Amino acid sequence: MFERARAIRRIKSAEPYADAEVKAALAPFSPSVLVEIARSREAWLVRRAAVRALDGRVDDGVAGALLEISLDAREVTELRCAALDVLARAGRTESVPALRRLRAEIDAMQSPPYGLGDAVVSACARLGDIEAAVAALRLRYDAWTHRRHTGEAAVQALQERVGTLGLARAFGAADASAEELGGLSRRHPEAVVRRWAIDVAPADAPWLTERLSEMKSGSWPRGRRRRSLRVGRRWGALRALAREAGAAPGGAGAGDPRCCGGGRRRRHGVCGARSKTGGSS
Repeated sequence: MFERARAIRRIKSAEPYADAEVKAALAPFSPSVLVEIARSREAWLVRRAAVRALDGRVDDGVAGALLEISLDAREVTELRCAALDVLARAGRTESVPALRRLRAEIDAMQSPPYGLGDAVVSACARLGDIEAAVAALRLRYDAWTHRRHTGEAAVQALQERVGTLGLARAFGAADASAEELGGLSRRHPEAVVRRWAIDVAPADAPWLTERLSEMKSGSWPRGRRRRSLRVGRRWGALRALAREAGAAPGGAGAGDPRCCGGGRRRRHGVCGARSKTGGSS
Protein backbone atom coordinates (compact mmCIF):
# COMPACT_ATOMS: atom_id res chain seq x y z
CA MET A 1 0.00 0.00 0.00
CA PHE A 2 2.83 2.38 0.90
CA GLU A 3 4.67 1.55 -2.35
CA ARG A 4 1.54 2.24 -4.37
CA ALA A 5 1.08 5.62 -2.68
CA ARG A 6 4.70 6.55 -3.44
CA ALA A 7 4.31 5.53 -7.07
CA ILE A 8 1.10 7.58 -7.41
CA ARG A 9 2.85 10.64 -5.97
CA ARG A 10 5.63 10.25 -8.53
CA ILE A 11 3.15 10.01 -11.37
CA LYS A 12 1.31 13.13 -10.21
CA SER A 13 4.54 15.08 -9.81
CA ALA A 14 5.61 14.31 -13.39
CA GLU A 15 4.31 15.78 -16.61
CA PRO A 16 1.34 13.50 -17.45
CA TYR A 17 2.13 13.32 -21.16
CA ALA A 18 5.90 12.88 -20.78
CA ASP A 19 5.96 9.09 -21.07
CA ALA A 20 9.74 8.77 -20.78
CA GLU A 21 9.82 10.86 -17.60
CA VAL A 22 6.98 8.91 -16.00
CA LYS A 23 8.48 5.56 -17.02
CA ALA A 24 11.83 6.52 -15.49
CA ALA A 25 10.14 7.70 -12.30
CA LEU A 26 8.26 4.39 -11.97
CA ALA A 27 11.20 2.13 -12.83
CA PRO A 28 12.00 1.33 -9.15
CA PHE A 29 8.50 -0.03 -8.54
CA SER A 30 7.55 -3.61 -9.29
CA PRO A 31 5.09 -4.43 -12.09
CA SER A 32 2.60 -5.70 -9.50
CA VAL A 33 2.45 -2.23 -7.92
CA LEU A 34 1.82 -0.66 -11.34
CA VAL A 35 -0.93 -3.18 -12.05
CA GLU A 36 -2.54 -2.26 -8.71
CA ILE A 37 -2.53 1.40 -9.73
CA ALA A 38 -3.98 0.56 -13.14
CA ARG A 39 -6.86 -1.27 -11.43
CA SER A 40 -7.38 1.37 -8.74
CA ARG A 41 -9.92 4.18 -8.62
CA GLU A 42 -7.38 6.89 -9.34
CA ALA A 43 -7.92 9.33 -12.20
CA TRP A 44 -7.52 7.71 -15.61
CA LEU A 45 -4.44 9.82 -16.43
CA VAL A 46 -2.66 8.33 -13.40
CA ARG A 47 -3.77 4.82 -14.26
CA ARG A 48 -2.78 5.19 -17.90
CA ALA A 49 0.69 6.34 -16.84
CA ALA A 50 1.03 3.15 -14.77
CA VAL A 51 -0.03 1.01 -17.75
CA ARG A 52 2.42 2.71 -20.09
CA ALA A 53 5.21 2.27 -17.55
CA LEU A 54 4.69 -1.51 -17.84
CA ASP A 55 6.15 -1.41 -21.34
CA GLY A 56 9.08 -3.84 -21.46
CA ARG A 57 8.09 -5.46 -18.14
CA VAL A 58 5.27 -7.73 -19.27
CA ASP A 59 5.40 -11.21 -17.78
CA ASP A 60 2.52 -13.70 -17.85
CA GLY A 61 0.76 -12.14 -14.86
CA VAL A 62 1.04 -8.60 -16.21
CA ALA A 63 -0.12 -9.77 -19.67
CA GLY A 64 -3.24 -11.28 -18.11
CA ALA A 65 -3.99 -8.06 -16.23
CA LEU A 66 -3.52 -5.95 -19.36
CA LEU A 67 -5.80 -8.24 -21.34
CA GLU A 68 -8.47 -7.95 -18.65
CA ILE A 69 -8.27 -4.16 -18.83
CA SER A 70 -8.46 -4.27 -22.65
CA LEU A 71 -11.60 -6.43 -22.59
CA ASP A 72 -13.41 -4.58 -19.79
CA ALA A 73 -16.30 -2.69 -21.40
CA ARG A 74 -16.72 -0.60 -18.23
CA GLU A 75 -13.15 0.67 -18.41
CA VAL A 76 -12.05 4.06 -19.76
CA THR A 77 -11.27 3.83 -23.48
CA GLU A 78 -7.92 5.61 -23.14
CA LEU A 79 -6.80 3.00 -20.60
CA ARG A 80 -7.95 0.12 -22.80
CA CYS A 81 -6.04 1.54 -25.77
CA ALA A 82 -2.89 1.94 -23.68
CA ALA A 83 -3.16 -1.66 -22.44
CA LEU A 84 -3.57 -2.91 -26.03
CA ASP A 85 -0.48 -0.99 -27.12
CA VAL A 86 1.67 -2.45 -24.32
CA LEU A 87 0.42 -5.97 -25.11
CA ALA A 88 1.32 -5.53 -28.77
CA ARG A 89 4.76 -4.13 -27.95
CA ALA A 90 5.38 -7.16 -25.72
CA GLY A 91 4.49 -9.54 -28.54
CA ARG A 92 1.90 -11.43 -26.48
CA THR A 93 0.47 -13.50 -29.35
CA GLU A 94 -1.61 -15.61 -26.95
CA SER A 95 -3.90 -12.57 -26.67
CA VAL A 96 -4.92 -12.74 -30.34
CA PRO A 97 -8.03 -15.01 -29.95
CA ALA A 98 -9.48 -12.74 -27.27
CA LEU A 99 -8.69 -9.64 -29.31
CA ARG A 100 -10.41 -11.15 -32.34
CA ARG A 101 -13.57 -11.55 -30.30
CA LEU A 102 -13.24 -7.98 -29.07
CA ARG A 103 -12.84 -6.75 -32.64
CA ALA A 104 -15.99 -8.62 -33.68
CA GLU A 105 -17.90 -7.04 -30.78
CA ILE A 106 -16.72 -3.57 -31.74
CA ASP A 107 -17.64 -4.11 -35.40
CA ALA A 108 -21.16 -5.06 -34.30
CA MET A 109 -21.62 -1.85 -32.27
CA GLN A 110 -23.54 1.06 -33.74
CA SER A 111 -21.47 3.59 -31.78
CA PRO A 112 -18.21 1.96 -30.65
CA PRO A 113 -15.87 3.81 -28.25
CA TYR A 114 -13.82 6.32 -30.21
CA GLY A 115 -10.40 4.99 -31.16
CA LEU A 116 -10.83 1.56 -29.59
CA GLY A 117 -11.51 -0.22 -32.87
CA ASP A 118 -8.35 1.23 -34.41
CA ALA A 119 -6.34 0.24 -31.33
CA VAL A 120 -7.59 -3.37 -31.50
CA VAL A 121 -6.88 -3.64 -35.23
CA SER A 122 -3.40 -2.21 -34.71
CA ALA A 123 -2.66 -4.59 -31.83
CA CYS A 124 -3.89 -7.64 -33.77
CA ALA A 125 -1.85 -6.74 -36.84
CA ARG A 126 1.29 -6.07 -34.80
CA LEU A 127 0.83 -9.47 -33.15
CA GLY A 128 0.74 -11.16 -36.57
CA ASP A 129 -3.00 -11.79 -36.87
CA ILE A 130 -3.53 -12.21 -40.60
CA GLU A 131 -7.30 -11.82 -40.13
CA ALA A 132 -6.69 -8.16 -39.30
CA ALA A 133 -4.87 -7.50 -42.58
CA VAL A 134 -7.74 -5.87 -44.50
CA ALA A 135 -8.78 -3.75 -41.51
CA ALA A 136 -5.16 -2.61 -41.07
CA LEU A 137 -5.00 -1.66 -44.75
CA ARG A 138 -8.17 0.40 -44.35
CA LEU A 139 -6.36 2.33 -41.64
CA ARG A 140 -3.24 2.67 -43.77
CA TYR A 141 -5.15 4.29 -46.63
CA ASP A 142 -7.52 6.33 -44.47
CA ALA A 143 -7.97 10.02 -45.25
CA TRP A 144 -7.21 11.04 -41.63
CA THR A 145 -3.50 11.41 -40.90
CA HIS A 146 -3.57 9.98 -37.36
CA ARG A 147 -5.41 6.86 -38.55
CA ARG A 148 -3.08 6.53 -41.54
CA HIS A 149 -0.01 6.61 -39.28
CA THR A 150 -1.54 3.92 -37.06
CA GLY A 151 -2.29 1.80 -40.12
CA GLU A 152 1.15 2.22 -41.64
CA ALA A 153 2.83 0.98 -38.46
CA ALA A 154 0.36 -1.92 -38.17
CA VAL A 155 0.75 -3.05 -41.78
CA GLN A 156 4.54 -2.78 -41.60
CA ALA A 157 4.62 -4.90 -38.43
CA LEU A 158 2.27 -7.48 -39.95
CA GLN A 159 4.29 -7.62 -43.14
CA GLU A 160 7.48 -8.14 -41.13
CA ARG A 161 5.84 -11.08 -39.34
CA VAL A 162 4.19 -12.88 -42.26
CA GLY A 163 5.99 -11.37 -45.24
CA THR A 164 4.58 -10.03 -48.49
CA LEU A 165 4.04 -13.63 -49.60
CA GLY A 166 1.91 -14.38 -46.54
CA LEU A 167 -0.24 -11.31 -47.12
CA ALA A 168 -0.62 -12.01 -50.84
CA ARG A 169 -1.76 -15.57 -50.13
CA ALA A 170 -4.17 -14.32 -47.47
CA PHE A 171 -5.71 -12.06 -50.13
CA GLY A 172 -6.14 -14.99 -52.52
CA ALA A 173 -3.00 -14.83 -54.66
CA ALA A 174 -0.92 -17.93 -55.35
CA ASP A 175 2.31 -16.08 -54.57
CA ALA A 176 3.77 -12.57 -54.43
CA SER A 177 4.97 -12.46 -58.05
CA ALA A 178 4.39 -9.35 -60.14
CA GLU A 179 1.77 -11.19 -62.19
CA GLU A 180 -0.21 -12.29 -59.15
CA LEU A 181 -0.02 -8.81 -57.61
CA GLY A 182 -1.29 -7.42 -60.89
CA GLY A 183 -4.24 -9.77 -60.62
CA LEU A 184 -4.95 -8.58 -57.09
CA SER A 185 -4.75 -4.94 -58.22
CA ARG A 186 -7.46 -5.57 -60.83
CA ARG A 187 -9.80 -8.13 -59.33
CA HIS A 188 -9.75 -8.15 -55.52
CA PRO A 189 -13.10 -7.00 -54.07
CA GLU A 190 -11.43 -4.82 -51.41
CA ALA A 191 -10.21 -1.47 -52.74
CA VAL A 192 -7.47 -1.22 -50.11
CA VAL A 193 -6.05 -4.60 -51.15
CA ARG A 194 -5.94 -3.44 -54.77
CA ARG A 195 -4.07 -0.33 -53.64
CA TRP A 196 -1.66 -2.41 -51.53
CA ALA A 197 -0.92 -4.69 -54.49
CA ILE A 198 0.13 -1.67 -56.55
CA ASP A 199 2.23 -0.28 -53.70
CA VAL A 200 4.24 -3.50 -53.16
CA ALA A 201 4.54 -4.56 -56.80
CA PRO A 202 8.02 -4.28 -58.40
CA ALA A 203 8.47 -0.96 -60.18
CA ASP A 204 9.42 -2.81 -63.39
CA ALA A 205 6.31 -5.02 -63.43
CA PRO A 206 5.00 -5.09 -67.04
CA TRP A 207 1.46 -4.09 -66.09
CA LEU A 208 2.77 -1.13 -64.07
CA THR A 209 5.08 -0.09 -66.92
CA GLU A 210 2.12 -0.08 -69.28
CA ARG A 211 0.08 2.13 -67.00
CA LEU A 212 3.00 4.50 -66.42
CA SER A 213 3.42 4.88 -70.18
CA GLU A 214 -0.25 5.76 -70.48
CA MET A 215 0.09 8.30 -67.72
CA LYS A 216 3.17 9.91 -69.26
CA SER A 217 1.40 10.27 -72.58
CA GLY A 218 -1.80 11.54 -70.97
CA SER A 219 -3.78 8.93 -72.90
CA TRP A 220 -6.10 7.82 -70.08
CA PRO A 221 -9.68 8.81 -70.96
CA ARG A 222 -11.68 10.68 -68.34
CA GLY A 223 -14.00 7.75 -67.61
CA ARG A 224 -11.08 5.40 -67.10
CA ARG A 225 -9.42 7.80 -64.68
CA ARG A 226 -12.65 7.99 -62.69
CA ARG A 227 -12.98 4.19 -62.62
CA SER A 228 -9.39 3.98 -61.37
CA LEU A 229 -10.31 6.14 -58.40
CA ARG A 230 -13.31 4.03 -57.57
CA VAL A 231 -11.34 0.79 -57.57
CA GLY A 232 -8.67 1.47 -55.01
CA ARG A 233 -7.14 4.91 -55.67
CA ARG A 234 -4.89 3.40 -58.31
CA TRP A 235 -4.42 6.83 -59.83
CA GLY A 236 -2.82 8.14 -56.64
CA ALA A 237 -0.60 5.06 -56.32
CA LEU A 238 0.53 5.27 -59.94
CA ARG A 239 1.20 8.99 -59.62
CA ALA A 240 3.51 8.22 -56.70
CA LEU A 241 5.32 5.60 -58.77
CA ALA A 242 5.62 8.03 -61.66
CA ARG A 243 7.16 10.69 -59.40
CA GLU A 244 9.66 8.16 -58.06
CA ALA A 245 10.56 7.23 -61.64
CA GLY A 246 10.92 10.90 -62.57
CA ALA A 247 8.02 10.68 -64.99
CA ALA A 248 5.44 13.16 -63.69
CA PRO A 249 2.21 12.60 -65.64
CA GLY A 250 1.05 15.39 -67.88
CA GLY A 251 -1.62 16.25 -70.41
CA ALA A 252 -5.09 14.95 -69.73
CA GLY A 253 -3.80 12.86 -66.81
CA ALA A 254 -2.20 15.71 -64.89
CA GLY A 255 -4.63 15.77 -61.98
CA ASP A 256 -6.79 13.58 -59.84
CA PRO A 257 -10.38 14.42 -60.86
CA ARG A 258 -11.62 13.89 -57.35
CA CYS A 259 -8.98 16.23 -55.91
CA CYS A 260 -8.74 18.91 -58.53
CA GLY A 261 -12.46 19.46 -59.00
CA GLY A 262 -14.84 21.33 -56.74
CA GLY A 263 -15.21 24.98 -55.91
CA ARG A 264 -13.21 25.12 -52.67
CA ARG A 265 -9.50 25.72 -52.49
CA ARG A 266 -8.01 22.69 -50.77
CA ARG A 267 -5.15 20.24 -50.87
CA HIS A 268 -5.90 16.56 -51.23
CA GLY A 269 -3.64 13.79 -49.98
CA VAL A 270 -3.77 11.81 -53.24
CA CYS A 271 -2.38 14.32 -55.73
CA GLY A 272 -1.31 17.25 -53.55
CA ALA A 273 -2.88 19.74 -55.97
CA ARG A 274 -4.71 22.89 -54.95
CA SER A 275 -8.04 23.72 -56.50
CA LYS A 276 -9.64 27.15 -56.83
CA THR A 277 -12.20 26.70 -59.56
CA GLY A 278 -15.00 24.30 -60.32
CA GLY A 279 -15.02 21.55 -62.90
CA SER A 280 -13.09 18.32 -63.16
CA SER A 281 -10.25 17.09 -65.24
